[in-house]
Amino acid sequence: MKNKILTFLSMALIAATSTHAQQLHTHNNAASIDNEANSTQGWTKLGGTALTVETSDVHHGQYALKIEASYDGAKRGIYSFPTTSGVQYRIILYAKKLGGNPGFWQWQGFSDFDGGRAFDVSNDWEEYEFLYTASGAQAEIRIYTGAPATPGDAVLVDRVSIVPYTEDTTDNEAPAAVTNVSASISGNAVNLTWDASSDNVGVTGYRVYQNHLPITTQQITETQYQITDLSDGTYSFTVAAFDAAGNQSTISDEALVTIDSSTGESTGGHWTKTSDDRLYYTSGNVGVGTSNPSTTLDVNGHFAFLVGAERLVWGSKHEGATDHRNYLAPRNSDNSGWDWSNEFGFHNHYGNWYFENGLSIGSLNLADGYKLSVDGMIRAREIKVDNDNWADYVFTKDYNLPTLKEVKKHIKEKGHLINIPSA
Repeated sequence: MKNKILTFLSMALIAATSTHAQQLHTHNNAASIDNEANSTQGWTKLGGTALTVETSDVHHGQYALKIEASYDGAKRGIYSFPTTSGVQYRIILYAKKLGGNPGFWQWQGFSDFDGGRAFDVSNDWEEYEFLYTASGAQAEIRIYTGAPATPGDAVLVDRVSIVPYTEDTTDNEAPAAVTNVSASISGNAVNLTWDASSDNVGVTGYRVYQNHLPITTQQITETQYQITDLSDGTYSFTVAAFDAAGNQSTISDEALVTIDSSTGESTGGHWTKTSDDRLYYTSGNVGVGTSNPSTTLDVNGHFAFLVGAERLVWGSKHEGATDHRNYLAPRNSDNSGWDWSNEFGFHNHYGNWYFENGLSIGSLNLADGYKLSVDGMIRAREIKVDNDNWADYVFTKDYNLPTLKEVKKHIKEKGHLINIPSA
């Protein structure tokens, strides 16, 4: 049922378009859209061409026009219609070949017709569309059965539409969304600024929204606006762009401000809240625990990162003359405090990074019993190994050199040479 409704609506739209666009294929014939009839009225033929009505193989309705060659030659059907010089005409028709190589050639009365598209008709019903400019007061379309045709070569034609063409200049494209909406606060007033939007034709103005309601009845043409006499509270400001056709852009991200006259302080400025609840700061520095932030994020004290049950603390320590460091440490598994045994950070006094427990490179797992494990190759110009418990390989005169039998026995039992640490 749904498909039948859609088909009906499509046909109704085509019919309405044909009616309002000055249809020039006006005769009552088998190929007409609006006036289908068991007739070839309006169409003419060249000698040796049969022009008949087809009833068994049609594209739409009850009839189709059949053009068939009765003997060899350039056999064709012709339809003439009145035109205005310099006006473009859109010709749309459906065609299907029944043998030979039919095509559309030698159309008359057009200044930009290029000779036609030879052998262009399909074995199945197919839509063909042409757009040409009239050169005089009359034009004609020609449909050939072949080049040349032989007896029996034929082409079927249905649903012919010929209308003057007027380009649709309706602007349905909305401007780009406004970006970088920023609010600066002065007492109980807020000054908004934003980046200019763009449009395929041109932006004509903007509208400002406060707490999602428009506060400008007329579009403003500049990329700034002031809101005055605001009471204490938190406000959301957004902006939309418009073009001459009335198309509106999507609403911008929010600029959030809070005014509190009791403290004489206001917050907001460059804070922006997006439609999906992301909050970000577009300009300046943010201070936590300090009123004079010197960097983009300046934190005076510790702060923690928490994802589910996993938590890390970032902090700093400045004790005595030498213990000056910034560190990162995980929470104890029982949530009783911080696991300082796994702390790592930068020691400001010594000028180096440090790892209390160990460091694993190329793997998530630190090898048991090692301070450093590397899953991969290491390239270095020099490696120095220093361990007072390792064997002394300088043999003195009184060194008791083991016999080969003793060496063999030691290797068999221990798996390595005497006085050489095991791997």
